[in-house]
Amino acid sequence: MAASYLTVLSIFFFLIAAQRSLSLLVLAIALFGLFLGLSLPVQTTVLTNVFQANRSTAIGVYNFFRYMGMAFGPMIGSALFAAGGYHLVYGIDDILFFACALLLTVRVARTRRQSAV
Repeated sequence: MAASYLTVLSIFFFLIAAQRSLSLLVLAIALFGLFLGLSLPVQTTVLTNVFQANRSTAIGVYNFFRYMGMAFGPMIGSALFAAGGYHLVYGIDDILFFACALLLTVRVARTRRQSAV
């Protein structure tokens, strides 16, 4: 969960740094890559632990939606860029990342509460 929030912060930092300096922009991109790289392997591990009986199906569905995002992302991103520039593209991206991180946090908290009872 921490890597998800750090990814959100790195995208926000990218939005701020993009107009400031090239050094800050490179730092923002490096942080985004680092935090996303930290979170992706964990997602696969969590899926295999949660869905032990259906591991291959869970990973298959995960990869399907991941690659669908890779396919549709540039199309949606170019339409958003045409409508409002990179601030709109990365602003919406950051909001979606943050919403997913919040949903994950709520779900984990709910699961921990139920297992404690």
